[in-house]
Amino acid sequence: MDETVGILLRTPDSTTGLFQMLQPFKSHIWFLIFGSVLIVGFLLYAINRFSAWYQNRMGEEKENHREEVQLSENMWSTIKSLLFQVPETYPSVASARTILLSFWLLVLLTHVFWQADMTAYLTRNEQILPVNSLEELAEQDRIKPVLVKGTATHDAFKDPNANRFYQLIYQKYKSQNIHITSFSDVIHLVLNDSSYAVVAEQTALTYAVRKHCGELVLLTNNGENRNLGFAAPAKAVYVETLSKFMFKLKETGVIERLRTKWWSTRNKCAVRDANYKPLTLESSSGGLIILAAFICISLVILCLELAYYWLTRDRRIQPQNTQDRIVSGRSASDD
Repeated sequence: MDETVGILLRTPDSTTGLFQMLQPFKSHIWFLIFGSVLIVGFLLYAINRFSAWYQNRMGEEKENHREEVQLSENMWSTIKSLLFQVPETYPSVASARTILLSFWLLVLLTHVFWQADMTAYLTRNEQILPVNSLEELAEQDRIKPVLVKGTATHDAFKDPNANRFYQLIYQKYKSQNIHITSFSDVIHLVLNDSSYAVVAEQTALTYAVRKHCGELVLLTNNGENRNLGFAAPAKAVYVETLSKFMFKLKETGVIERLRTKWWSTRNKCAVRDANYKPLTLESSSGGLIILAAFICISLVILCLELAYYWLTRDRRIQPQNTQDRIVSGRSASDD
């Protein structure tokens, strides 16, 4: 019989947040998107400005194309393209238009990926596990590993010749001074405290997951497969016959059918309808918060503009009064 190591955790609560709408993309992806807007806007300005074909047109119709090469206008056009708005200005040279076309393709793909993931993130109960493998369990301190004393897994982790991750997990387990010798006790420990994780045989942990439906989660594929067997006296005549019989049961699928029959009939998990949920104010309010933040920023900028206007008003009035006095003096001399 084959066996492997599994990690048993208590099912974490579903993750929610005000800015769940931003979760489909990681933070570095958002930085790359906004960085591409700045880079593309600058490239459009630079290529359009220094193109030889554009220089010819500037010489012929300078006034008509003066606004087209402004950096701010190119930046604004790329921002509007990212938001699926129609840009007011376009580059006039083919090289710059090629860059703009590739940016439009990037924007289209970004919107497709974001919209597809957005639907899943807003309507699905996303569960983020604290660890996902033995390596992560060994290199963190938040989740405490627990081994069942007397099991094959306990002896494998206790072996001084085991790999580095096995040794790290056993040291963490030993430092807790917890000695549990039964699976029922260790399952009870995990159900009452989510800071523990059981490291044991996958078969036994699978039974616990089916018995406590929806309360536990099992991480598989956490180590090499091990061969299990029955101890027998040396030179026993039935060893070879029993080994062949067990091998035949495994190869024909009898063991798996018996396991499915007894485990499935005794431990039926009810169908959970919490995989998808309706949208709530909490999950969709991130956009409203961003809108309110930009409104506040615009009001602050408006106040700064008004303050600048009032502070520089006297400077604008003095040259105008001087010019009026000069004009009045000239009129008086003419009379």
